[in-house]
Amino acid sequence: MVKNKINIGINGFGRIGRAIFRINLNQNIFNVVAINDINPSIENLSYMLKYDSTYGTLDLNINSNDDHIIVDVIDPIKVYHNELISEVPWEKH
Repeated sequence: MVKNKINIGINGFGRIGRAIFRINLNQNIFNVVAINDINPSIENLSYMLKYDSTYGTLDLNINSNDDHIIVDVIDPIKVYHNELISEVPWEKH
């Protein structure tokens, strides 16, 4: 995690959420500390981040465990699967 940068959470990790995430990997504007997406498969979310039909393949190691997406150049990112954004504990991050 980069110090002195704002921590953000991304609600929705579809095309737009992943695009913002990728842009931030290049520009390092903020720390993504949490993601909320209703897709129950973190493995699938990681795969879609790595392999994008529009933006191409990320040349980074991207993995997942039970509740995090792990990108080799940043801290692990906690993933939630709440339909209601108000139920995501953003304040923990």
